[in-house]
Amino acid sequence: MRLVKHLCLLLALLCALPMAALAQTSEGSISGTVTDPNGAVVPGATVVATQTLTGLQSTVVTTQAGIYVFPDLPTGPYTVTVKQTGFKTYEQTGIEVRVGLREVIDIKLVLGAVQQTVEVKATAQLLETANERAGPT
Repeated sequence: MRLVKHLCLLLALLCALPMAALAQTSEGSISGTVTDPNGAVVPGATVVATQTLTGLQSTVVTTQAGIYVFPDLPTGPYTVTVKQTGFKTYEQTGIEVRVGLREVIDIKLVLGAVQQTVEVKATAQLLETANERAGPT
């Protein structure tokens, strides 16, 4: 009887292994909320995530709650662009999508003409740890 239980347990574990392997992913995601200058949500805004290295684009539209989600993006650097009538076009660069992680990028649009663009660069400045100059000359 014990042997049957052990065999059943072993069989269940062996069946679960392929499912666990399929559950692993090499993708990440970007999500957030789009709001106006007063903090009210902006439904129906077009949000585009562009992979910087390949130019691959994914497009979604914000929900009634102003939420957008790109659930399965290949890893790498991205630019997110948001367009909505009555607001300046918003663009944020330097967003790094990592394996299995969700980057939360909340966006506040600025009132203005559609032709105007607000650009945000998400790059950190490098800290200079050594100064090449020996002293004042």
